[in-house]
Amino acid sequence: MSHGVTAGERFRSWSDIQANAARGAGGLSALGVGEDDSVALMLRNDFATFEVNMAAGQISAYAVPINWHFTPEEAGYILGDCAAKVLVAHADLLAQIGPGIPAGVKVLVVPVPAEIGDAYNLPPERRQAPAGVQTWDEFVAASSPNAQAPKLSRGSMIYTSGTTGRPKGVRRRPSTPELQTAGLVEVARYWGITADPSIVVMMNGPMYHSAPAAYAMTSARLGVNIVLQPRFEAEDMLRLIQKHRVSHMHIVPTMLVRLLRLPDKVKRRYDLSSLRWVTHGAAPCAPAVKRQMIEWWGPVINEYYGATETGIVV
Repeated sequence: MSHGVTAGERFRSWSDIQANAARGAGGLSALGVGEDDSVALMLRNDFATFEVNMAAGQISAYAVPINWHFTPEEAGYILGDCAAKVLVAHADLLAQIGPGIPAGVKVLVVPVPAEIGDAYNLPPERRQAPAGVQTWDEFVAASSPNAQAPKLSRGSMIYTSGTTGRPKGVRRRPSTPELQTAGLVEVARYWGITADPSIVVMMNGPMYHSAPAAYAMTSARLGVNIVLQPRFEAEDMLRLIQKHRVSHMHIVPTMLVRLLRLPDKVKRRYDLSSLRWVTHGAAPCAPAVKRQMIEWWGPVINEYYGATETGIVV
């Protein structure tokens, strides 16, 4: 069975995603994107989210995710501050920030897939690519695969809230093979993710946040199966865990609280025995919440502390 990403009723294998990323990298290079440049993403969790991140990484450019909720002014500030040469956005989000996009930024669009459009109650016209704007898939199909020698990946440049009222982009140095190997040791220790083909990861947090982005892209590098939840909803999460035999997840305390609020009969409806390692961070978790989750899900709940600037700390 091939491993890859499941999104709603769709599936794309890692081999196809990697092939698209290589062509995307070639296309970005042809546009003049190179080392230390920025490629911005305003994408919900979708196949293209992985492909754009990987394509930027291959040519040692920063992938800069933008919060889905931003206004034209907020998104425009980040696009200007990181000097983005390219922006890839879902169709409805592109319309949302259109007036804020600086001149000279190459824009590529991703039509909104059914499961995301349904989760956000988007009317059909908001899901379509606007006339005259090239789609990411068209761009990939028209590009030659990246032929450059492998470069050190710079990963994501996450914008974190600043003390001056403006977000600050956190630029990490390029990651050497030694650093990447050390990082995978940390990930195995604190997130439980290894190159184990039986692992099934559920991605339920937005990949514009640093931890979900790191969790998802690490899972992608290790080639494990990933299931995307288009939008967090507590019972839908339980349904997806049972349907796909999910073993690993990264969640945040507010999700735990919303899960615990479900009626007991709903909690009992789903088989969650596949869960092996549920990681949470992002905020402090009340001991009572964690105790109730352990009573319900078993000893699979693991807390870690990290930061956008440093990654996992403890």
